[in-house]
Amino acid sequence: MSAERAGIRRSIAGGTLRRHHSLPYPGEIVVAEGDAIEPGATWARCTPGGRASARVLAEMTRLPPARIGEALLSPEGKLAPAGELLARGRGGLRRSRDWVAEWPGVMGHVSKISGLAFFIEAVDPVPLYARLGGTVVEVVADSHIVIQGQAVAVAGAFGGGGTGFGNITVVDDDPGAAVGLPGDNPALLVFTGPLRFEWLTAYQRERVAGGVAPTVAAAEIESRTGLPPTRAALAEILDDLPVLLTEGIGSAPMPPALQRRFRRHAGHPGCLRGSARAGEAEVL
Repeated sequence: MSAERAGIRRSIAGGTLRRHHSLPYPGEIVVAEGDAIEPGATWARCTPGGRASARVLAEMTRLPPARIGEALLSPEGKLAPAGELLARGRGGLRRSRDWVAEWPGVMGHVSKISGLAFFIEAVDPVPLYARLGGTVVEVVADSHIVIQGQAVAVAGAFGGGGTGFGNITVVDDDPGAAVGLPGDNPALLVFTGPLRFEWLTAYQRERVAGGVAPTVAAAEIESRTGLPPTRAALAEILDDLPVLLTEGIGSAPMPPALQRRFRRHAGHPGCLRGSARAGEAEVL
């Protein structure tokens, strides 16, 4: 592990940077070492874990575990739609003993030793996107990649809402509902003063990639959630909208040096990672 990943990064770092991209679920890495990659390009596709249900088929069907496959009406590995009968119970008048698929899925495992079977929800693979443009310098199968490239990184006190990609757009004052956004791509809004959440919702959601601000007032969070100003309360407001606070909760404006950084990069593409984990919330 590099020293850069071991601790919280400097608030502003520029030049040649490296970023570690991990698979959060089992998946396929679709890039190779030495490949050039753009920010927002797909580097892997992974399958999030779906819901699962289990039944002891030996008890339900009154068959010995070695013959449990005879009870299955949906073979292992075959997609079954919601509502399909998976196995029929025996020895009772109640049809509640039958096993019916609660969601689309596949029979994932059937044990001929215990008589236990698992039905797993089918989930479509989802793409994972590169946060940094540059060159893939390391690939570890089923684990992660490392990208190296030229960029400026601004670390935040904390964030939330996931990851967003858009052109950096500096907003000095309350934008109001009638203010348009330049270009066709989503905008990564940078507010130079304390954030008010209605500023983000003043725009069409599909036009906003995320928001960056120095602070948000505690009262702003409490008035919307009725909760103390915590990360959990902030996450409840943001839902899936990526937001990063460079200074934290309070009323401080954005430092002039940081404002100048964002203004120099206005109109350029940026990636916001709204991670709530210490040291990982950043704008690239």
